[in-house]
Amino acid sequence: MKLSRFVVCAGSIVVVALSGCEATPKQQGSQSQLTATYKMGALSAVVPAKVPAVMAAAEQTLRDRGYAIESSASTTEQGGIIARPPAYNLGKIMKIDVASTATDETTITLSTNPWDETLLRITLDRILARLGM
Repeated sequence: MKLSRFVVCAGSIVVVALSGCEATPKQQGSQSQLTATYKMGALSAVVPAKVPAVMAAAEQTLRDRGYAIESSASTTEQGGIIARPPAYNLGKIMKIDVASTATDETTITLSTNPWDETLLRITLDRILARLGM
């Protein structure tokens, strides 16, 4: 009897843990014209803009939110930013990676450690606003 309860409890925990790994797509932007998908701590979207424009908008957004840019590097094809919050207890380290696609769009991926989907979606919305989306 005790063993069957343990198996049921253990199985329930595994199901709950695995359900957190599912992708969560939602509409982003002022007119909700883009879909951003959150999965395992990262939020990704394809943006109809060039890499340099997305990098500039991302960096400006992070600076406006009080982040210090620890590193930022880019080419016309890809780029990345690592930013620290204004104080250790006022936010999470943010990482943004961008890469051009074959269709002249840009894939943007935002992540934090520890994971925070809400923070990532708010940040992406602000980046999209700077891009006029």
